[in-house]
Amino acid sequence: MKRILLHYPFIPSYRIPVFNEMNSSSEFELLVLSAAKSNDETLLSTENGWGFNHIKTELRSISFFGKQFDFETGVINDLFKYRKKFEYYVILSNPNILSSWLYSMSAKLLGYKVIFWGHGLLKPDRGLKRLLRSLYYKIPDIHWLYGNNGKDLLIEAGIESNRIKVIYNSLDYDVQRLVRDKYLNDRISIRNNLGFCENDFVIVSIGRLLDKLKIAQIIKAISVSKSVTIKLVVIGDGPEKNNLVNLSENLNVLDSVSFVGAQYDENDIGKYFVAADASVVMGVVGLAAMHSLAYGIPMITHSTIEDHCPEIEAVVPGVTGEFFEQNNIDSFLDAVYKVNKNKGNYRNNCIQEIEKKYTPEQQVAYMLESIKNEL
Repeated sequence: MKRILLHYPFIPSYRIPVFNEMNSSSEFELLVLSAAKSNDETLLSTENGWGFNHIKTELRSISFFGKQFDFETGVINDLFKYRKKFEYYVILSNPNILSSWLYSMSAKLLGYKVIFWGHGLLKPDRGLKRLLRSLYYKIPDIHWLYGNNGKDLLIEAGIESNRIKVIYNSLDYDVQRLVRDKYLNDRISIRNNLGFCENDFVIVSIGRLLDKLKIAQIIKAISVSKSVTIKLVVIGDGPEKNNLVNLSENLNVLDSVSFVGAQYDENDIGKYFVAADASVVMGVVGLAAMHSLAYGIPMITHSTIEDHCPEIEAVVPGVTGEFFEQNNIDSFLDAVYKVNKNKGNYRNNCIQEIEKKYTPEQQVAYMLESIKNEL
């Protein structure tokens, strides 16, 4: 049995399924160390559904030269307290979280095998940043990464490949699968009840309504689309909502855009995904890719790969989605027309991609493989 002390600043709700999966494995003994609540309003954090043992830390913030720095009290004491009981210390890796340098190096000094869980590198660094990050990423015994590009970049930065394991990322696929299967046979009636016609091309866009989501570009595309009638469902709320509503009115497409507000119940979210023909991310693809593909819905997003998070690797043109040229509405419409022409080709591919790599069960299998074979 592998005894793991797992440390997160706080536990986002989307992490609960994989933590529970780790805890339910007969191969792991797990103790989670974190603050009880998030200090990030964009990340939902709740203790509902925790099926693992937990020790509470206190998450605090200080301002220094206009920047906010987070740290936790009690971590060093807990590392010392459990040094003989737990073999591995797993920490959310981010070189910009200064306290993670302290905690990870302290854990090594106390005899833990340290595992970094995170992105790794998203793009090559240069100069002083490259030097500092190279030092940081040489701290752990092993890296658990979300994607293969991050692995390649760490190898380029001098990290040995046998210390790196890609474990991908996941949401609560068990729940999503149940919701998908419950609604799929009623897809036509669900579309009708939501006001969509058979030939409408329905797009879902989900997230907090901020300018960086670039939903305005989708609305502008709807106004100029000629060969396909596009309907947009916007799931989320935020400061950009009024601007987006006004833009829809000004372009005379308000009847083609549904603002359904923030949704947190998967049963509600699932209806929109089942009714959709595609999901769209104009900004940065992250876990939204997992959400979309879990319902068999292809993702349309831009082709500037370095601007995305590692989950973009799940979006394969012609297989699980399509790419367009960033900030180019004509190119975006071409991608829409391509998906519309080949609707039946994506669904099974999307689901297979998720089940092959992006579930809590698969993540835990990759974790176990890395510990058994490489440490």
